[in-house]
Amino acid sequence: MYARMAHFESDPGSMDEMVEGVRKSLEQGREATARGEVPEEMRGMEGVTRVLVLVDRDKGELANLVFCETEDELGRAHEALNAMSPEGDVRRTSVGLYEVALDESMR
Repeated sequence: MYARMAHFESDPGSMDEMVEGVRKSLEQGREATARGEVPEEMRGMEGVTRVLVLVDRDKGELANLVFCETEDELGRAHEALNAMSPEGDVRRTSVGLYEVALDESMR
């Protein structure tokens, strides 16, 4: 499994708005995929299996983790995500691509 982690900074008061924007985009993408369509903004994201969004509301920081089964799928998702610009007063501060070396449930 492979993962992409991107960090963003914004006004601390906009965390809910940022999360809701991601949620809506993912929902629209899933609905379109269920109809056999791939929206233009989701091209390259077909291999994404999971998305996690972590927030630090006090600092106005958000981390977005995107998971794919293969390195090639991650590469395509990385290109698609890099082509997207954060909306509003949001600044991407870093992006990293990783192999998931350990994924263990503790329950």
